[in-house]
Amino acid sequence: MSSRLVLATCLSLFAIGAEAKTVTYTCKVTPSQKGAWIGNDLIIRHNRDTGEVTVLDNIINYYLGDPQPARVEVENDIRTTYLWVLDDFGAKGDDGLQFTSGFRFRASLTNGGRSVRVNSKPRGYSNSFSGKGTCTVK
Repeated sequence: MSSRLVLATCLSLFAIGAEAKTVTYTCKVTPSQKGAWIGNDLIIRHNRDTGEVTVLDNIINYYLGDPQPARVEVENDIRTTYLWVLDDFGAKGDDGLQFTSGFRFRASLTNGGRSVRVNSKPRGYSNSFSGKGTCTVK
């Protein structure tokens, strides 16, 4: 093997190893009921090297504008469940929404990340919301 080929092979292996293993799930979610606090479009980015997870959906985009941090709650051969909390979250402008001290969200991905179930629960209230959908994985 020529020295150039060896060098090129080593450099390409280094580049592959140095590349962060970020997986992006882009999901279309259908809420189980009208008015549910479940975003229709959900993006989860999970950097498997660092453990960093961020989420963005219609609700986050409208009320907060930027992706929010999340964490892995469960990760096994069957599912990966992500958890995130939106604090001090409530009415904006004239939309007439009630205030809550926060929402707790869970998204469980199964079938290699191609299926998703999302649940949300407002703090201080007994009700909760759910939805399910499909995702693409990149």
